Amino acid sequence: YQHQLMLECFDFGRLRYWLNRLTGTLIGNAHVLHITGQGDIQELQHRSEKEIFTVSENFKRQLTALFGECALPESDHVLVERAGKASAYFEEKLTALPGAFLRDIQVEADSRELRKRISKAMEETGRELAVKLAAVTSCRQGFAPATYLRAVSRANMDFKPERPKSRVAVEYTVDDVGHPELFEELRQWRSAKASEQGVPHYRILHQRVLIQIAVHLPATLNDLRKIKGIGRRLCERYGEELIALILAYRKKHGIQEVSLPEPSLPKAAQGKKGEVTRDTRQISFDLLQEGLSVREIAERRGLATSTIEGHLVPFIERGELAIDRVLDHKRQKIIEQKLETMEGHPLGEIKRSLGDDYSYGEIKLVLAHQRRNDKKGDRS
Repeated sequence: YQHQLMLECFDFGRLRYWLNRLTGTLIGNAHVLHITGQGDIQELQHRSEKEIFTVSENFKRQLTALFGECALPESDHVLVERAGKASAYFEEKLTALPGAFLRDIQVEADSRELRKRISKAMEETGRELAVKLAAVTSCRQGFAPATYLRAVSRANMDFKPERPKSRVAVEYTVDDVGHPELFEELRQWRSAKASEQGVPHYRILHQRVLIQIAVHLPATLNDLRKIKGIGRRLCERYGEELIALILAYRKKHGIQEVSLPEPSLPKAAQGKKGEVTRDTRQISFDLLQEGLSVREIAERRGLATSTIEGHLVPFIERGELAIDRVLDHKRQKIIEQKLETMEGHPLGEIKRSLGDDYSYGEIKLVLAHQRRNDKKGDRS
């Protein structure tokens, strides 16, 4: 019975199963996951197999050979010595490999089913790790059945799965894009890729991912990987092209540091203490009502003027703001003429035709004004 318990103590079969299931799920779904803090998952698999699971199988065979020659494990000096050395070795490896992995990893997934699978695998891997750590550390002074059984029983009872840390993942909307020229370039790049591969646009990159890229302006592949929706495979496939586009844009506009905008929030979004947080668009509108110009609002809020113009679009479309308040009549007419002559053309082409003196935000303001007039015409 003691022989059986000692072999059980150094058996890591269940831990191997759950760790492989977890890492396999992460690797197989890397293209739809946002994973941070994990290092190289395949390297973790390789090292765990080599330094923990293979060593464990060899050690158990050695123990089985010694059992025929030795007395009880708790009283035989050879087995006591072997158990103590194995305890120190496996405690170090379990802590440094799967332990560090589970401690640092953070995973975000859009699919509820995939989140459940990953959460289950992480919980069971964590439970097995806690039990096996308790088992091997109980053998620091040699193997004793009572000490071992108490340790694993306590570890099972005390284990509590670590809940994901509560954190709000900032996800920007198209209204937050302060670099519409780059956003349009990214959309055209995606369109070209989709045509080249004969697949829908979203199969290349979802628009929400393009928005995050256009807001964060990542300058390195590592920065690009931090964006939700950019997994390892997507980064390997398109990362260098995307970074080249972004760096060219940043160089053209002299952008060294990126100031992230305050994300647009639903009007009923709740703050920490339950107070209603104002929509970022409403804040811009209120400042305009206080007498500030678009440029002054942008300076006060640390945002691009085109972002503020984008904030005001829905107010113009709903008829709550006259376009004359934010756009000179002459500029408005020039944009209207261009929209008429280039009807059906992409926004990027219209912007290029107007030139650098006109912004995407101004074009969107005029389009909103036209939509407002169309709605009034329909009602009449």
